[in-house]
Amino acid sequence: MRQRSLRIYIEASGWLPDAEKGPRKEQTSRSRGGKGKGAREGDLILARRYLELARKVGMRHTVRIPSNLKRATCRSCMAPLIPDRTSRVRLRKGMQVITCLECGHVSRYRIRGDDEDGPE
Repeated sequence: MRQRSLRIYIEASGWLPDAEKGPRKEQTSRSRGGKGKGAREGDLILARRYLELARKVGMRHTVRIPSNLKRATCRSCMAPLIPDRTSRVRLRKGMQVITCLECGHVSRYRIRGDDEDGPE
C-alpha cells in the first residue's frame, strides 16, 4: 500500500522516465506549433521539489524509491536527469557515465553484457 501511495505521489509530480508515460510535453507543444524549447525552468524547479518530497516521504515511511527513479535523479542536487537537458550520458569501458549538468556530479553504472567472451 505504501509503495502504491508513493507511486501515485510521484505520478502527480508530472515527471516520470519516458518509458512509463505518454508523449512528453515538449513533443505536444511542437506538434501544436509551439517553440519547443524543451523542459522549461519552472518545470525543472517543480520536478526537483517533487523528487525531494518523494524522497522525504519514502524515508519517513521506510519505502524504497524504485531503482529507475533513483537513476533518473542526481544524488547531490536532486535534479531530474533528463538526457541532453540536465545530464550527459556516455558509454566508456563497460560503464554508463551520467554527468549532471546542474552540479557536475558524476554517476557510474556498470553495463552487464550477456557474454564476456563474445559469440562462439
